[in-house]
Amino acid sequence: MDQKQQYKVLLVEDDPGTVYSVKRCLEISEISIDLCIAENGQQGVDLCKATNFHLILMDIRLPVLDGISATKAIRALNAYKTIPIIAFTANSKEYPKEICTNSGMNDLISKPFDIDEFIEMLSGYLNQS
Repeated sequence: MDQKQQYKVLLVEDDPGTVYSVKRCLEISEISIDLCIAENGQQGVDLCKATNFHLILMDIRLPVLDGISATKAIRALNAYKTIPIIAFTANSKEYPKEICTNSGMNDLISKPFDIDEFIEMLSGYLNQS
């Protein structure tokens, strides 16, 4: 029997509406995901120290520790040198893709996001792991 791989994904997001949207997208996708949620950047870093994730979705504007600083801290962890980190931002003019990639993120999703594009991006990065 061919078992579907389950991926462990960390969502670092403080907006309940975005958390809900991501959960709904994952439910309708055919990707088997165990989703863990952190409400701020420091919680995200702490979870990465305790758990191995296949992919991280990182909001840019977060309380306690912003997404860029959290990404740099996560990239400093040996287990997270190459794990995909995808930025989430509602303000892609202030935080263009170049700023995100220079901080160690692999890609950028602008909020609000297109469901199909989001699932396709997620699938692409997870299939590489």
